[in-house]
Amino acid sequence: MTNALRIGVIGLGSRWRKRYQPALRALHKRFAVKAVCDAVRERAAAEASHLHCHAAGGPTALLERDDVDAVLLSDWQWFGLWPVELACRFAKPVFCGCPLESDDAHADRVVRKAEESRLPVMVAMAPRFAAETALLREILEAQLGPARRVLCDAIRPCRAGHPDAAKPAVALLDWCASLLGGEAVRIMLTGMEQGSQLLLDFGGGRQAEVIHRRWPGVRRLRLEVLAERGRVAAELPGRVYWTATDGRHIHLMNRRQPIGRLLLERFHRTVTAGDMAGPTLRDAHRVLGWLRAAARSREVGGWVDVTG
Repeated sequence: MTNALRIGVIGLGSRWRKRYQPALRALHKRFAVKAVCDAVRERAAAEASHLHCHAAGGPTALLERDDVDAVLLSDWQWFGLWPVELACRFAKPVFCGCPLESDDAHADRVVRKAEESRLPVMVAMAPRFAAETALLREILEAQLGPARRVLCDAIRPCRAGHPDAAKPAVALLDWCASLLGGEAVRIMLTGMEQGSQLLLDFGGGRQAEVIHRRWPGVRRLRLEVLAERGRVAAELPGRVYWTATDGRHIHLMNRRQPIGRLLLERFHRTVTAGDMAGPTLRDAHRVLGWLRAAARSREVGGWVDVTG
């Protein structure tokens, strides 16, 4: 345990319980949770008792601790991205599980402060690093050739108070862009029942379409890639299937590594080995700029250029 990275956890909501707490339990030789805090203090006290660590009174108190080397910002709460800016003052690396679009009003300032301080900040772009995506890439490289068009269909349960429920998430746009490569050059966003449809043009005949919907009690995340010699699709979790010139193939991933563990392993390398491969705060901010351009496209009713 002496070589474990000592971390503090901010935000103990559903994402913490389902994704990061199990991952940290599996990675107990690499991480040691020294403190936790939450907007609900009783929840922080209960979690601290369970983990045998300290319940901090808030993000500032947590970051002031000498036994906290890095921070896991698990959920967006009332403080949004503010803990990232706060971490810059204490020079403590951050794993940011809080989507940038959830605190758009402060995103520019937070990114600027992080870059000025040269603080390592990794953003949880989960779909890009899923095991299904890795297999999908292998199929493209070995059999089907470069991606030409990407179709993403995301259905998520309605959640009261969730910001921009009809807007696609930065992580979904990043997922598409990571497979197509390059930069989006223009974008168009249109409304639809319970959600939105977003089109991105990457030039050279490469396009992405993201359909994002909210529906009670339903969750689905599917990506289909049309390539030069066939098509391949992934449904998270656990399924990849493709069609090539020799017929239809199906691959079921029965032993998939949980995404929370994959992300935290990457964060550990970022902090301990200086591996800054990303995704960084700047990567997420670039895609947030696309979402902002999409909002302008809805106002003008057509395509707009993506700048910046």
